[in-house]
Amino acid sequence: TWQAAYRIISQANLLLRDIDDFSATDGGAVNRIKSQALSIRALAHFDLLRYWVEEYDRNSTKPGIPYITVFDYEQKPARGTVKETYDHIEADLQQARGLINNGLDKTINATGKAYIDIQGVNAIMARVFLYSNQLDSAIKYSTLVINSIPLASRTNFPNIWTDASTAEVIWSVSFNAGEGRIGDPVYFVPNNRSSYRPNPALVTMYDQVNDIRYSSYFQVRSSSNGNRLVLSKYLAKAAQVSRPDGITNFKAFRTGEMYLIRAEAYARKGGANEALGLADLNTLRFVRIAGFIAGTETGTALLSAIALERRKELISEGHRWFDL
Repeated sequence: TWQAAYRIISQANLLLRDIDDFSATDGGAVNRIKSQALSIRALAHFDLLRYWVEEYDRNSTKPGIPYITVFDYEQKPARGTVKETYDHIEADLQQARGLINNGLDKTINATGKAYIDIQGVNAIMARVFLYSNQLDSAIKYSTLVINSIPLASRTNFPNIWTDASTAEVIWSVSFNAGEGRIGDPVYFVPNNRSSYRPNPALVTMYDQVNDIRYSSYFQVRSSSNGNRLVLSKYLAKAAQVSRPDGITNFKAFRTGEMYLIRAEAYARKGGANEALGLADLNTLRFVRIAGFIAGTETGTALLSAIALERRKELISEGHRWFDL
């Protein structure tokens, strides 16, 4: 995991080293590409931070992780502190926002979500700020995304997971047939061989009749060993569902997460903000669960309800270990 992240960072740094040479030819394209490289560099470092630091607080003086901004295979960088790591992450993301505002082709994600646009940067920042306990900033950037990209309807929500729709998808990592999945330890692989089963206790927490997530996320699949409930988020694209190949786009950021980020930030601020956090949590539950009756949680119960909803909403999207 450590090496894989730094390989991604090295690719970003190679691009950033030389891309300004093309500014005179097409400054807009340079800004678009440069902003995405900076965003990916920041996100990869943030993922390293999530795994390897002792605490997430913004001003922590605990050891951070080496932040690599140049390609040099002989360098021996120091770890620095958590605070210094965040300084670099935020600087890259703020620079990326500026470049996108100055050079982004607004149609870049018109037919898909394969590129990081302005809302992609905002979403990354919202996630980073929630971890670093910068709650006002987490609220600010999640709100920018929420106001731009609404939640998917109950009718359209299942289509997200077969790539028939990009509703509420902010940025996804794209895969085509034969790319990146076969033989990897993923949630679904060809020939109905599911390497993982849903946690039985978690499955019972869904309203299996009224919660659109249950039928969207899980399927009963038959095999020579009998029927099994498997996670179907990564089953197949729409054209391949009859012969699943385990290849769908990975939804790195969705509006559903943004509602949960903002709800948690409000709840952690406490006081009058709790009502705003509850409103966000109820909004998500209303959209996902037919006939949902508004919750009235406060205090610790509200934080627990948000944690449970994160577990139900974001299963297999890479959050649970860090949430714990």
